[in-house]
Amino acid sequence: MKLLHDIDFSVNGAYDYIFSAVPSSKRKSTWRLMVILSGFAFSPSGLTVGANIGLRMTFCQAVAACFIGNLVLFLVALVCSMLAHRLGYNSVFLVKKIFGNTAGNVFSVLIILSMIIWIGINGDLFAKTMVSVFPTWSPPIPVTILLIILFWAFCSFSGWRSLEWTNIILLPGILLFTIYHVIRIGGTMGGFGFVWEYKPELYLPFSSAIIMIIGNYSVSAMTIPDICRFAKSKCSVILCTTIFASFIMISNICGILIVQAAKVNSLNYGVVVLGMAVSYFIWVVFCISSTQNINIYTSSLAIQNLVHETPLSGNISHKTAVLLVGGLSAIIGIVDIINYLTEVCFTLAMAMLSLFGILLIEILIGKNYKTVEKWIPLLAWLIGSFAGWILWLYGKRGAWILPLLISSAIYYILRISRKCKNERDLEEN
Repeated sequence: MKLLHDIDFSVNGAYDYIFSAVPSSKRKSTWRLMVILSGFAFSPSGLTVGANIGLRMTFCQAVAACFIGNLVLFLVALVCSMLAHRLGYNSVFLVKKIFGNTAGNVFSVLIILSMIIWIGINGDLFAKTMVSVFPTWSPPIPVTILLIILFWAFCSFSGWRSLEWTNIILLPGILLFTIYHVIRIGGTMGGFGFVWEYKPELYLPFSSAIIMIIGNYSVSAMTIPDICRFAKSKCSVILCTTIFASFIMISNICGILIVQAAKVNSLNYGVVVLGMAVSYFIWVVFCISSTQNINIYTSSLAIQNLVHETPLSGNISHKTAVLLVGGLSAIIGIVDIINYLTEVCFTLAMAMLSLFGILLIEILIGKNYKTVEKWIPLLAWLIGSFAGWILWLYGKRGAWILPLLISSAIYYILRISRKCKNERDLEEN
């Protein structure tokens, strides 16, 4: 059986380099990377999160929360992508290089679980949208979820080539339908004055709204290096990560506009009330198809890295990994995990912020220290994530930023203390 890194899934071998750095000769043009990330960032889950926030906040509050949350996502994606551009490694391999195999394997599991959850959630969203738009659709929702996720898996078999061509084909449609729906909402409502008149009946704390925005794309922001490792320059990385965060925010705002214009508690029902159900369905088809390719691609890389240290040595095919992800995602979608969207977003946000805090400290001080002991980042990561969860459960306003501060402080203290201990041991010897 051929090793995955020996298989050429694209014309120029771009899907290779799972376990090595991308050489300069294989870097990609900025416009290709921007097209991929633009299509990836505009997703139905972004619309749904925006709608959930828009229901519970005024327009200005909701947009402010979206801006802060996406600014955090931009900074995370930028820092991680700059590292990937300089070193040429994918996200999991970066973590392994910096923190060791144990932390890398834990990060691989986090990526695989989160991508499976999001693919399942998007499959559930798509199936329910289809039923809302086409009430005569006969297959039950679980069957529809299974069929659509298997279709996404099939479209992802070609690895990097699938990413490029799917987004090149679909992005123009996504942009056109986005513009059309914004204009349609304004035309239906006689302008956009309704956003100033909207009074939410439900309540959502500002910090919780920020966490929902971050959690929606938290792990993706950490795995953007899987794409940006192919960037030719730092300027390319900055442009790509800016487009990534901007398109997430646009999708959030579109969700806010729909529910506040329709004044209903459901995004799908809102588009029906506004009389744009069919065009919205086509829009969702375009958005969701471009998004899932990267989710599947990223989870495939994580699976390969996870089994690389096992007797399999990464010796499973890309198609096998894709089908495994697709099957598990279908199960997640069928069990209706979308009902726990808030909890999923918060959990992923805490894990990502804690890891990012550790990564920042290592970037700042790592050159002056020996290789990190594998238990230190894991302990700091767990404590930071758990502390963030506790703070959120008790409604503390700083819950969205404190996991980063706690994990980075613990990591720094442990790194300093271990360095001092090692120096004392050397003096005694």
